[in-house]
Amino acid sequence: MVNSTPLLERLKHKPGYEKFIKDNKDSFLYALFCILSNNEKEGDKVQFDFYTPSTKKIAYSEYPFDEIKVQNQETNVASKPLELTKIKIDTEDLWKVVEKLQLENKDNSVITKIMGVLREESWDLTCTTATVDIFRIKVNAISGEGINYKKENLANFIQIRKKGQ
Repeated sequence: MVNSTPLLERLKHKPGYEKFIKDNKDSFLYALFCILSNNEKEGDKVQFDFYTPSTKKIAYSEYPFDEIKVQNQETNVASKPLELTKIKIDTEDLWKVVEKLQLENKDNSVITKIMGVLREESWDLTCTTATVDIFRIKVNAISGEGINYKKENLANFIQIRKKGQ
């Protein structure tokens, strides 16, 4: 996985991005979304999310960044522009950060996927394991410091109801 700054530069040279920015001058990058797999690099995903205050709409572009899609529904995003140049913990660092936090929390679970959202200088990570556990981790994207670390089992989210209830 490559750092996000070169990927954003790649996006900025695409005709779809140029047209989007020309039509939405007040748009700004507010989030980065990624899915990283432990062993299948082709399954990795990177997406840049933009917010346009004048239309109150979110637009996004997924790698390989051939187009920018604008969502239909309006939304209010209370977020500052994401400045990737300030970020020290980038997509390629997430596996090491998660491993470090697992060591600190004395957890030896095998992580299979990391889903991350970078917004306002912090990563919100949801990690899945081979044993159906889920980690919810919040990390400062500048210092790499773990802010929150919570482990849950997927079975806690599943409810079985009998017919007629």
